[in-house]
Amino acid sequence: MQPQSAPEPRSVRLRQWWERISGTPPEHRTPAPAPQVAVPHAAAYHQIEAAADEWEMIAPSAESPFTFQIELLIWNARQQQSSVQRAGNALWIARGGIADRVKAIAAKASLLETAELRAKLSKDLSQARPVEQSGVAAWAECTGVLVADEDRKAAQGRRDAERRAWQRTWQWDDERAAINYLSDLLSDPVHATAWWFNGERDKVDKMVEVAEHFCQLRDVLARKPQPTGYAPEQRQPAVSAEPGDSLAQIVADFDHQDLDPTAREQVSRQLFQLFRSHNRPDLADRIRAQEPRKLEAG
Repeated sequence: MQPQSAPEPRSVRLRQWWERISGTPPEHRTPAPAPQVAVPHAAAYHQIEAAADEWEMIAPSAESPFTFQIELLIWNARQQQSSVQRAGNALWIARGGIADRVKAIAAKASLLETAELRAKLSKDLSQARPVEQSGVAAWAECTGVLVADEDRKAAQGRRDAERRAWQRTWQWDDERAAINYLSDLLSDPVHATAWWFNGERDKVDKMVEVAEHFCQLRDVLARKPQPTGYAPEQRQPAVSAEPGDSLAQIVADFDHQDLDPTAREQVSRQLFQLFRSHNRPDLADRIRAQEPRKLEAG
């Protein structure tokens, strides 16, 4: 809201009229008082500064550390009981109050939304509000919101990158939904055949053949992978009791000639079963050659 000038008092107008018609020289006439600017919605205040204070300030943006340059016209008024007597002090107090209001709004705005920010500032700053407990009220008009070209390009680049990232995410969601749908379809030959027939209704004679293919495909897809074993051509050489082989040395120490026969028989049987279960019949045969009766009896 643009503040309006208040009319001059009647006594002042009469004096000026009399001085003009009586021929009083201009330098001796009563000076006209400074125009008063109405304080919006603040009847308890009276004017200190009649003229608007032009001021530029830097305000943060949502894309920190980039900033806005805000151009303002600021007015101020003070309460009757205010301790602020000098117009200069009131001016700076008003600037501080307006700056706080501008920063709170600008910090939530993007560098690409200068027009929207100016509209919001114009709406908020048109209301006269007290500046904390100072006894001064301040209101303003936002006359411009500026952003450096480099900062604007950086903000636009970031927004474009975010948009592309969201596009990739949505595309992947669509692909994943299609993959899940087809996976469920291939696990059910009946629905898979119906899905095929829906696009090939002139090929009814092929439905049985197609259904058989879908059944075979379901069985193949449902098949669990077999554990990897040792092929005959990939058999490992037998463990040799070399001095540097710690495992062989441990077995050799355990299988000492003074070993208890029961313990030796138990170890032989366990190793025999272990080698057989791990596709090492060559090692199992060697143990059988040493303890044939005990293993057969077990």
